[in-house]
Amino acid sequence: MAKFKVTPLNEVSKIERIVDILTQAEAECPEKIAYRYRNAKQEIVDVSYKAFGEDVRALGSALADLGVDKEHIAIVAENSYNWINVYLSVLCSRGVYLPVDKELPEEDMFYV
Repeated sequence: MAKFKVTPLNEVSKIERIVDILTQAEAECPEKIAYRYRNAKQEIVDVSYKAFGEDVRALGSALADLGVDKEHIAIVAENSYNWINVYLSVLCSRGVYLPVDKELPEEDMFYV
């Protein structure tokens, strides 16, 4: 009879909410690059997990201050750092994120 080697599994943190993923990344590798993109001047910008978490919390606080953190929030935008920041900020709050295709005719956007 063949013997099998038992390999221990990697320990993983329990993830219950989207914000847990961001919090874990900030704690485990705060200075590692989370996003790299080109800005309007075509310069490459690196954003660390720590900086991204700070941006998400800042926008989330601004949404709460405006009283819209529990609302349905529709976004019409191209993929960008700002888009992902809004997306995560809403998901980490108590709101509902509704992406709207930027290619839709204006009338259809209002219907959505």
